[in-house]
Amino acid sequence: MVPTHAANRGEVLDRMLDNVVRETAAEQQKTERVRPSRPQPKGTLVEGTASVVGGDSLKIGGRVIRLKGFRIRSGRNAEAYRTLARRVNNMHVRCYFAEGEDKAVCYEGEENLAQYLIDMRLAD
Repeated sequence: MVPTHAANRGEVLDRMLDNVVRETAAEQQKTERVRPSRPQPKGTLVEGTASVVGGDSLKIGGRVIRLKGFRIRSGRNAEAYRTLARRVNNMHVRCYFAEGEDKAVCYEGEENLAQYLIDMRLAD
């Protein structure tokens, strides 16, 4: 039975999201997809310890950076925020701004964060 009290809804949603994250990770380990290494993007590099400020935004060294390459699905912003926060809060992130762009392509390790949100079915 799912609690209907407002105070418990957040906990229930967090547990459900944790289960989805675990199941997705298990599926990825089963298929053992190997992504080819990508050449380093050209442009301005901003890197450092990240904190998540929105479903599509990070803060690195006091600078707010919007992620490029996706659109969060309708009604999924809170889930995208929690998922991204679990993935990158207090982790080292590299972001590349193309010349004249205000959004960046960001990586945690070798994983593109925009592609991560798309893989989690939170963005298109």
